[in-house]
Amino acid sequence: MYQPEHLQRWSADGPAGFDTANNYAGPDIGAWYKAPVMLTSDPELLDRSNWEVVTRDLLPLKTWVRESPTVAVRRFGHWAIGWYELLLIHESNEEALRRAEEWARALSRYPVADDEHFNQLEEEAASAAWKRLTLRERVSLMAESGRSIFAARCDDAPRDGEIYDALLAR
Repeated sequence: MYQPEHLQRWSADGPAGFDTANNYAGPDIGAWYKAPVMLTSDPELLDRSNWEVVTRDLLPLKTWVRESPTVAVRRFGHWAIGWYELLLIHESNEEALRRAEEWARALSRYPVADDEHFNQLEEEAASAAWKRLTLRERVSLMAESGRSIFAARCDDAPRDGEIYDALLAR
């Protein structure tokens, strides 16, 4: 049986110190490994991007669903963060374990699973933040960055680094 080096088995202790043991009352899933991604109720864009890319790669069905017999997404409640989801792979699914192991190695070298996907999420987030701003807020943002305040009337968010970063921070 394949033994991955970079993946951990699920345990009731939970990931990143989350205390699952006192709250988990489900079936024993100790024969399952955790994929190298996790999603929380308020994820950073990079976490969301990596989750979507890796989960779509590891779930073996033609149409993306949340579970197969040996790969599953499980949600756990937590008092501090609301909830978190893990992508779990049963020890019998050697192919998925090997692919998850490749993802773990790749993400340890470079933290972005797919640059194009991550950039798309950033553009969508910046655009949404721009659309939520009032005209007054847009003018202020443009003036603070030394740009023409007349650009505040544009429907599309500026792709200027400083303004783009400010929009992503909102």
